[in-house]
Amino acid sequence: MSEEEREKTVTIRGVDKELYNRALALAKELGKSAGEMVNEALKLLLSTATTAATAISKAAELVEGVKEAAIPVHVVSGVEELTVRRADLESLEKPVVFKGIKRLVFEDDVDYEVFDSKVRHLIMCGEVQVPKSYPKLKVAEKCKLVGKLSEKP
Repeated sequence: MSEEEREKTVTIRGVDKELYNRALALAKELGKSAGEMVNEALKLLLSTATTAATAISKAAELVEGVKEAAIPVHVVSGVEELTVRRADLESLEKPVVFKGIKRLVFEDDVDYEVFDSKVRHLIMCGEVQVPKSYPKLKVAEKCKLVGKLSEKP
């Protein structure tokens, strides 16, 4: 943007006259022009709005994390290699989190609906193999720090 474009006269309708007069008085006190004062006010407004939007987004993520953490789950870890059958998942009364397993394989008898309802997360697993019928992106949503997500051969 050229200097001429930056210095262009801008008319803004609907500005509160009292606020404008107070801003003018403050500008005179500080030895600034009305334009400089409005520019600083707009910069502050935009900066504050951006910061607030980021904070709200982070707070929403935190609330979701707390909600999710409050739901009781089974945690399966400490196993290097594990093959999971449908009956294994159906025997659990709560969802399960698989954590730190080097190679995790879901048998073909585990249909996606059972997988989706019973498996909460797959965390820090080296390789996870799922049946070819699974929607891979839906499975990937449950993965956190998984080395390789692949279809069973």
